[in-house]
Amino acid sequence: MRRRFSIFALLACLAPAAFADTAVTVLYTNSANGILEPCPSCPNRLYGGLARRAAVIKKYRSERQAVLLLDAGDFSPLFTDRQRAIVIAEEMSRMGYDACVPGDQEFFHGLEFFRQVSSRATFPFLSATLVTEPDGKPLCPATRVKEIAGIKVGIVGITSPAAFKFFDRSFAPELGVREPLELLRGVIEQLRPSVNLLIVLSHSGYDEDEKVAREVPGIDLIVGGHSQTLLPEPVQVGTTLIVQAGKNAEHIGEATFHFDDGGKLRGIDGRLVLLNDTVGEDTATARRVEAYLKEENRRMEIASLRAKARTHADSGPALEIDRWEIDLGEVPSGGASRASATLTNTGVADLVIRKVRTSCECLFARLERATLKPGETSTLRITYDAEGISGPFADRIYLETNIPDAQVVWLLVKGKVSGPAHMPEQPGQAQPTARRTQPISGALVVEVFGTPDCRECARLKREFFPRLQEKFKDRVEIRYRDISREEEYAALIRMEKKYGVTASAPIEVFAGERVLVGSRAVRAHLEDLIEELLSRRTQETEAAPEASSTAETSAESRQTVVSRFRTFSAAAVILAGLIDGINPCAFATIVFVVSALAALRKGRREILLAGTGFTLGVFFAYLGLGAGIFAGLRALSAVRAAADIFVTGMAIAVFVLAALSFKDAWAYAKTRRPTSVTLQLPQGTKERMHRILKTGLGAPHLVAGSFVAGFAVSLLEAACTGQVYLPTLGFILREPSLAPRAWVFLVFYNISFILPLAAVFLLVYFGTGWQVLLRFLQRHLVGMKIAAGFLFAGLGVFLILTR
Repeated sequence: MRRRFSIFALLACLAPAAFADTAVTVLYTNSANGILEPCPSCPNRLYGGLARRAAVIKKYRSERQAVLLLDAGDFSPLFTDRQRAIVIAEEMSRMGYDACVPGDQEFFHGLEFFRQVSSRATFPFLSATLVTEPDGKPLCPATRVKEIAGIKVGIVGITSPAAFKFFDRSFAPELGVREPLELLRGVIEQLRPSVNLLIVLSHSGYDEDEKVAREVPGIDLIVGGHSQTLLPEPVQVGTTLIVQAGKNAEHIGEATFHFDDGGKLRGIDGRLVLLNDTVGEDTATARRVEAYLKEENRRMEIASLRAKARTHADSGPALEIDRWEIDLGEVPSGGASRASATLTNTGVADLVIRKVRTSCECLFARLERATLKPGETSTLRITYDAEGISGPFADRIYLETNIPDAQVVWLLVKGKVSGPAHMPEQPGQAQPTARRTQPISGALVVEVFGTPDCRECARLKREFFPRLQEKFKDRVEIRYRDISREEEYAALIRMEKKYGVTASAPIEVFAGERVLVGSRAVRAHLEDLIEELLSRRTQETEAAPEASSTAETSAESRQTVVSRFRTFSAAAVILAGLIDGINPCAFATIVFVVSALAALRKGRREILLAGTGFTLGVFFAYLGLGAGIFAGLRALSAVRAAADIFVTGMAIAVFVLAALSFKDAWAYAKTRRPTSVTLQLPQGTKERMHRILKTGLGAPHLVAGSFVAGFAVSLLEAACTGQVYLPTLGFILREPSLAPRAWVFLVFYNISFILPLAAVFLLVYFGTGWQVLLRFLQRHLVGMKIAAGFLFAGLGVFLILTR
């Protein structure tokens, strides 16, 4: 018999003294899936992360005397860098895990890699069912017994063949998986008499766990994994409790067992802890995760660069470098280290290296030959000067080439400087001032090109540029351009071509038509250059024109503005629909739908069917909402006073929304944290939408299920998308050129609204992944918010003028 576990039912029979006895808290996690940190802007990755997990575990250990920490497997990634499995195993070791059962994902990269991962862990991997083939030897220990606070806890690991149902055996052909029931009965029969608490750590899936609980006696608790089932409270099957903590290690589960003085189990309670932003982060863990992700991004960038550099090998020049990443090891402070890399033209046309640029003035690079015929090589000689530097370093050497898809490639030079740094004194020390985020009208623009790796750039930004900004106030605007970003490097190349710059340095500053190359030139000459450029500016002001005798009256002026609005009113409705269709609320939902389809392993035909059903559901839901709003607004407009109050209130509301949109754009541009965005749906609504989408997309009748999901989700997210929809409908009804055809424009608006959705499904049908869409959302969120802000402002002005 299966039933939900009732804490109160179990504890009602207990003697009052039971709570004074020993308590053992079992903390459990499962299915981290290689995720190291949460992604608040990703619909499927809002919670979890190693730093949050470590913080919660530390808190438990500080408050409880007896804590057992277990994981039910699948912590390894499927589609991201496999090194994440090692990172997670090492962090779990630091957190003090007592045992983990291997999941099928632990073998996705082969048995030998699993052995590498397990060798980096200080906790044991347990499984009575995993063996090596053909010898049948156990891969892992089956059990572990740990005494904690005088209570003996027996832990048995099992991995079910059911977990390998969709596993490609070619990944680990020497891995064997045995049926667990008979093995488990034998192990428990031997272990049960010697322990007070017996836990099965199972990577089998919830249905298999239920079967074990029914058929194998003597188990107190099954900590499950694989199926990513979220059990808000333990499920009791017979005398056994089953727990599981959902997906992506977003929760930590707690099951606390109370024992009397004789070691007899007296009661149990439990809960799930959601790893959201309220639980805090362990600083050291967060720092290590950030450092790893930075390194992972570099490896991915290098892999991408290598691929791009070989794209045209059969039709043009192509570049191969024997050392894309150069590790100089330990460099003595004040000393120098040398290295070299060999460049080869693997294409069929001449390869030209137009310029070599370094990201640090401590790094020097000289190329033997800049033009290579097919098959020829050239040596890049590198010197690293460690004067004034201490600790780890990672700098870049940029090569500008004539390869169409790889016009700029880079090598990474890294290492560690030992000993204290002897920093040369720098003039002009000053406290940094707040960096401007808005353009200054009429100011002299100073463009500063550098990279985050550039120490001189960082020092100038910290000490020198704030002093200049403070001195010249609003007469000067200093803009910082990061050339590690492809579009900014391209802008630097354009500026160099425009002003004939042939030299290069880690920092270049453009002001007026003058260029300063290198930190020494910037420090020595920029202040004088700004003074010179400002003094050239004319001090004369144009005389104010006399007032025209034919000046417009206030009413005529107002009518002119209104008429200008009307020249683009129809286009404004269509534009509003498009902006609404790509607003972050709607686009985040699109990304989640696509990721859910990927997770459900839908084929191209199924994606097309699901996309059609979902898009139609959204269209008809919004069309229905619009019809209802139209009816309400028309009824309200019959009462003049009420209509005026409503329009005034709507105008104020859209101005507030405009301000909040601009504020959101500024906040996100500054922090890149989705939590800084004010205009978004409540968390509870997002979770409800996600549940609806999973149910609909997983329905047997895909089109119908997707239609229902699209219809329901549209109603839920209307609180966010309605911010554009409602004032636009008010605009349609207030605008005389549109009102007679209001229904036509309502349909046009909704067609515009679903166009981005339809386009995304077509892109996915032709192979675009949800990760690409997510990066698009993150990259363009600021622009979306700014566009929405201008739209709201324009609607507000129109509503005020037409009251």
